[in-house]
Amino acid sequence: MFLYKKGAYLKGPLKKILLDLITLINIKLSDEDFIQQNKEGERAFFRDRVFTFRVLVCFLMTQLQKGLQREIAAFTEAILSDGGSIPEVSKAAFCKARKKLKPSAFIELSKLVLETFYKSEEVVRWHGYRVLGVDGSTIELPNSADIREQYGVF
Repeated sequence: MFLYKKGAYLKGPLKKILLDLITLINIKLSDEDFIQQNKEGERAFFRDRVFTFRVLVCFLMTQLQKGLQREIAAFTEAILSDGGSIPEVSKAAFCKARKKLKPSAFIELSKLVLETFYKSEEVVRWHGYRVLGVDGSTIELPNSADIREQYGVF
């Protein structure tokens, strides 16, 4: 629901695995056992609030980088532009909801993503090993529509 925006840079051989990962995360976020294990206290996420367990986790997974109120506004705008509905949300509401969420939720989701990704056939291996090449080089690409569509904007 929240983790996939139509046409969001899903191209090439990893498209299937990325869509599968999004599906698995959405299933996990709907799993009552997962929610019970990763919330603080029995009463957490009990009432129907804007920041449900699922919405809160999805919001935190957007890699917050700006001011909190701006991030909340961008998140709600994304939901509205995708046909969803969400009322205005305050920073205080977010902070209260965040206190109810255990960090273990992200550890479990991370394990799920890593296990699924590395078990897939999309990961190229050499003699059974992952081969990674890393250096400190950076390159600046021209700011064109084709390049933004191919690589995204970061």
